[in-house]
Amino acid sequence: MRRVAARSAAKTLLGIHREAPELERVGRTKDSHRAFGRRRGVERKRDSHARASCARIAGGAGRRAASERRRPHDDHVQFGFRVSHHDHDYVESRGGWELYTHLRAGGKRSTFRRHSLTRATGLYRLAWARDGGDFERCGLALLVLQRAALAVEDLGGVLHALAEETDHWKRLTSTRIPELDSVFSEARQDLGLSGPARDCPTIAPFCLGTAEQIEGEPGWSPAQSGAANALADLWAERWRKQICPVVDFWEKHRSAAKSTMHGYPIIAGRHMLGPPPAGPMAEHIPDPGVPFAVVLSTSQKAAGGLRTELTRVRCDPPTVEAMNRAGRAAADLYRDLCLQQARSIGAGCAVMIPTSMLERLSPSQQTAMREKIDK
Repeated sequence: MRRVAARSAAKTLLGIHREAPELERVGRTKDSHRAFGRRRGVERKRDSHARASCARIAGGAGRRAASERRRPHDDHVQFGFRVSHHDHDYVESRGGWELYTHLRAGGKRSTFRRHSLTRATGLYRLAWARDGGDFERCGLALLVLQRAALAVEDLGGVLHALAEETDHWKRLTSTRIPELDSVFSEARQDLGLSGPARDCPTIAPFCLGTAEQIEGEPGWSPAQSGAANALADLWAERWRKQICPVVDFWEKHRSAAKSTMHGYPIIAGRHMLGPPPAGPMAEHIPDPGVPFAVVLSTSQKAAGGLRTELTRVRCDPPTVEAMNRAGRAAADLYRDLCLQQARSIGAGCAVMIPTSMLERLSPSQQTAMREKIDK
């Protein structure tokens, strides 16, 4: 499988954006038709970027329901937007409107995943603190496992979709376990590579570009290009560190995690070991000395017939906290990846470098970057 960085078909652009919405700055090359300017607030749209038509969504039934029982968000006006991009072929080459819409909602999806994982982990901690018993603790530990796995699958699906130049949306919607195995196996290999994190194929879809792309951007001084490269390296290293626990999670818990979502049998460790023990199955399950569960999954043998696999899941606090960290890291990576891709597509820029870690640069590099941003 060949991984490629997001790029423009006929131009190389560098976009610089802040995390805060009040200022966004987009660069352009000589052959680009995008206007060079700034955007203050999400309500202002540049005509060269999009043409939006909006209509207020209202209905008689909705008004009656609101009058009977008003909620805080009922006072907000809801609008539907239809946006026409300035370069339809470019959007299609980057996955089409379906993928673009999916990526734009990545932040909301990530927030939902994090909240569900936080709730599950909180319930597990509460059960452990009040000595809720092994059965309750194991059940809540499996809930944390499931919630973390959903966040990891979200990230793996987008990485798989962006691993090739074409059919991004089809690849995303047809992702299965073997594809996720391949994605995280390649990520494991990338983590073992020496050299800058930005050179890792797994980091390429985050649209940080290469040093040559940034240094070749017209209108940038050597000091500004060097600062931009340093900032991109900071983000690449951060994302490479975040993906480490995600890969570990998938390698350890993929089978058990899927079992919690597809109704496979799960047996509490106490019931497995007894007394009385659960027959021949218990002979292959050593007692780890902590609460645990055993997941039974069935697969088909190559020569025919079925094979039942037993997977032991430790449900002690260190293991569950590691699941929580992996799920949160996956949700954060998924959010950053979706937003980077969406901003790259929307702005028509092959390279997008967030500036929220600007303070970690040297004073001279900060000055060079601020001169470019505030110009």
